[in-house]
Amino acid sequence: MESSRAAGGASRPSSAERTAGSADSRSDDPVLAALRALLPDLERGGVVDLDVTVGDARLTLRRRPGQAPLFAVAGASGSGTADVADDELVPITTPLSGVFYATPAPDEPPYVKEGDEVEAGQIVGLVEAMKVFNEIHAEAPGTVVRVHVTQGTLVQSGQTLMLIRPAEVAPVQGEAV
Repeated sequence: MESSRAAGGASRPSSAERTAGSADSRSDDPVLAALRALLPDLERGGVVDLDVTVGDARLTLRRRPGQAPLFAVAGASGSGTADVADDELVPITTPLSGVFYATPAPDEPPYVKEGDEVEAGQIVGLVEAMKVFNEIHAEAPGTVVRVHVTQGTLVQSGQTLMLIRPAEVAPVQGEAV
């Protein structure tokens, strides 16, 4: 079987070699090992979306708002000084860099303000990039707790624009509470 060369000259098994082995051999895959090491850092940094493309391979990681991560971050603790528990809040981030607009037009009210209820998919702002206005949507229903940016602010990809407290999801009938 042939191996592909990764950056730096290290030999990495081909996809055929990785899938030909047992499930235990997948745990020895250097790419998966690096990913396992990276996930806690992404969690600590508040990263919600990550897209990586190398050659023909593409990896997309997306944390679901309002859900706890599938892994524990060792040593992660809150500062204790926040008036709202950060672990309860869902960040709404911008997927691209540009200028943030809280209103659809200069003479109109903002899409949302602190204390407003939002639905999943609702527009909460715009980011202008290369003369194109991109809608920013809430990914989960809830209440806007904090807006971190103001009209006309230059924002960077991945930056938190606002925080929402997810709405309580009613249990399905017959489901234990």
